[in-house]
Amino acid sequence: MKVSSTTDTTSHQSQQSQIELLTTALRSLNNGSFGDELLQQLNSEKDIQGVSDEFIDSLDRVSKKQLKSDQTCSICTNDFLDDPHPLVVKLPCQGNHKFDLECISPWLKVHSTCPLCRKDLLQKKKFDDLPEDEEEIEEDWDMYG
Repeated sequence: MKVSSTTDTTSHQSQQSQIELLTTALRSLNNGSFGDELLQQLNSEKDIQGVSDEFIDSLDRVSKKQLKSDQTCSICTNDFLDDPHPLVVKLPCQGNHKFDLECISPWLKVHSTCPLCRKDLLQKKKFDDLPEDEEEIEEDWDMYG
């Protein structure tokens, strides 16, 4: 995972350099006002970040038995039960909104909010409260006394 993080950081730095280069060019063409406005907008958007893969992996799964025949994913609008093996997750927002995992994952990588109610999901679900893996629990268990 560290390789991915390093790659993401390098990619982000490269994008930031390209944005600064573009802004400098725009300033020279338009006496600075357009470039300044663009840079201000881009800087405000760069602070918006999504959630980690660990957060997405920790989302509550909805079993097929809990799904109703008329429930659909708000993103792709397909019925959950049309898939013989649906992978549906429930977001930790007040509405407990449900989505296909493959539909909501791209959104969550860019935004930390529910796409329906816009609640900040990072304030609802803290990683400190996540349960340990069964494997970690078994490793900690002293079987021989």
